Amino acid sequence: MKLSLQIERKFDAAHFLRNYDGPCANLHGHTWKVVVKINYNSTFNGIAIDFKVLKKFVDSVLPDHACINDISEFKEKNPTAENLSEYFFKQLTERSTFDIARVEVWESDTACAIAEVE
Repeated sequence: MKLSLQIERKFDAAHFLRNYDGPCANLHGHTWKVVVKINYNSTFNGIAIDFKVLKKFVDSVLPDHACINDISEFKEKNPTAENLSEYFFKQLTERSTFDIARVEVWESDTACAIAEVE
């Protein structure tokens, strides 16, 4: 049996897309949703990871009320949902001992990009 936890967080941030022919080339904002799934093997007292701790950890990498293009990773790379899902996956994996399984980045209620372990 595979065991996992999943949390959902939101943040507000602006971005623009370089070399893009459309309205998203202009600075605009989203209320982004990030869903993080973590695998675990055991619990202590029935708790794998305290949700409060996990939420705080995920929040620490989210650029709330910022222009995502100002983050060094996105000085040249476009801050698309696809690139953000990879970026957050990498940031979370590098900063934790948790087994990060999947990161979803939703830029709207109907569109998301996913980075996950294969």
